[in-house]
Amino acid sequence: MDNGEIHCMSPAIREIIDGYTRLSPEERELFKQMLDGMRVDDVSELQERAARANRQDFETFLASAPDMPPMPGDEL
Repeated sequence: MDNGEIHCMSPAIREIIDGYTRLSPEERELFKQMLDGMRVDDVSELQERAARANRQDFETFLASAPDMPPMPGDEL
């Protein structure tokens, strides 16, 4: 990843990358294992969760979020 790519990323992503580079090899391995555990290979579980979701709860959550323009580097 070159310097130009990093400058195009959102601040949150830059912080994650910066933090990752400071991890020891053992900590990096634990981090990778954690991410592997979060990987979704089959969307059926997500579809089931969506089917059980309460739309009103989601709309309430969205209404409480501040209305802000995208930050530089955010994908639309």
